[in-house]
Amino acid sequence: MAGWFDDLPKLWRAFDVAARRAAEAAHPERATLAAAAEAARAAAEVAGRALAEARREDDERAARFGNLGDTADPATRLDDAERDLSATREQLAATRTRIATLQGEPAGRRGPSQLDRQRPRPVPAKQPIAPERRLSQPRPEDLRHLGYLQHRSGPGRGIGR
Repeated sequence: MAGWFDDLPKLWRAFDVAARRAAEAAHPERATLAAAAEAARAAAEVAGRALAEARREDDERAARFGNLGDTADPATRLDDAERDLSATREQLAATRTRIATLQGEPAGRRGPSQLDRQRPRPVPAKQPIAPERRLSQPRPEDLRHLGYLQHRSGPGRGIGR
């Protein structure tokens, strides 16, 4: 007969062992299924680590190219860039032709030189304000029609007492 002073953890372990033996006897395929489940769990863990490593490597590879890795349509962007480059090359060729033409002309026919365009132009002297247009302090009679000096008996509308 068990009393309150018995070792309860030892008693529970004994029940667990008895129950496990009864279950194994009733279901002999459980050991095979448990081993297969453990192998599947271990394989899933290995696959998860491999996936994390592949994502890290992919992020490192994409980081070398900046935000180009996120470009929606890189082929179209490349075509646009090549068109822009072609237009810039045409402008460069036209500019070089114009420079060669200008270098062949005499200096007098060319117009102002580059140095003349870069020189600061003289600033005209400021004209003094005419005495009749000079600013002065406003007089009280000038401000009355604007409503600044009206006598008020109490606080304004927005201020409560």
